[in-house]
Amino acid sequence: MYHLPKQKIKRKGRLGSFKFFLLFIFFIFVFFGIMFEFGFLNKQKLISPIPDVLYKKNNQDQIKGNSIWQVEEKLRKSKIDFSSSSLASDSSYLVRLKSGETINFSSEKSLDEQISSLQLMLYRFTIEGKRLERLDFRFDKPVVVFGK
Repeated sequence: MYHLPKQKIKRKGRLGSFKFFLLFIFFIFVFFGIMFEFGFLNKQKLISPIPDVLYKKNNQDQIKGNSIWQVEEKLRKSKIDFSSSSLASDSSYLVRLKSGETINFSSEKSLDEQISSLQLMLYRFTIEGKRLERLDFRFDKPVVVFGK
């Protein structure tokens, strides 16, 4: 029986492991390519069937990326009951709550921050027993008018 020299055996082993490594890398690329193709790894945003456009109330357009629809949606998510909302002549949002309060939201400021402040104020005034009539967020500091 003929034995191969030790150097040839090592080369054959190294060459075999190198081929195995290349084959392994090839299969990894194929696997991730298939996963990406079928969308398992591709996390694209879904396209909304609802357009991000203001449905026009009083024939006025969208302001600063927010619309009446978005204001109403954020109020619903915050669990603030309102009876009506509209776009005021000075480009602010006018919202009337179901309990009768009138709220003016600024279109120049963050709507989320204004709604958070509204929640806190409504909570505080309810605890203190004060009846809120009007709240205006258009200024640097909110203007509060209490009812009698």
